[in-house]
Amino acid sequence: MTEPSQTLIERYRDTLADLLPPGSALATLLSPLVGILEAIAVEYARVDDRGTDLRREAVPPLATELLPDWERILGLDGTGMSIEDRRIAIDAKLGSTLGIREADYVELAARVGYEVTVSYFRPFQPGISCAGDLVCTDEYQFVWLVTTSSHGEANDELLQSTLTSYAPPHTLVMFTFSDAYPLGELPLELG
Repeated sequence: MTEPSQTLIERYRDTLADLLPPGSALATLLSPLVGILEAIAVEYARVDDRGTDLRREAVPPLATELLPDWERILGLDGTGMSIEDRRIAIDAKLGSTLGIREADYVELAARVGYEVTVSYFRPFQPGISCAGDLVCTDEYQFVWLVTTSSHGEANDELLQSTLTSYAPPHTLVMFTFSDAYPLGELPLELG
């Protein structure tokens, strides 16, 4: 919080002085009265500035003090994230009209700076499943896989928390970052 501007204080002081009754009755009290009006004007200016702060905090991309409240209301966890990443996550959640289509999640990932592909696991179905399909047992039919390249641990966590918070509650989202293991360096255990 910054100190109110001198111009704003003077404006409030002059407005308060204009409210005093005219005449010479207050002439003997003028010196102490000016100090009292100045003190009141400083407080009015401070409250005026805080009102401006509140209007700014009502806009998530500009918020700082109210970020924890925005996150609580939207069910987000900003722990360990920068202020800018927290603002992006809030803005993405508020600006979204997500459904459960793959394109919705690709768009959401783009809002936080990622180009992703989304893959779904499906149980094998004779006559429908083809070679190359991601097939699974029944337990994995509600799992989907997000594949992208890493943008650093903090940004990757932002992507994971954002997509996970939007995923339907009955689903599980798994992430794989294609550049986490360069080709030929996959961690294989040979027994």
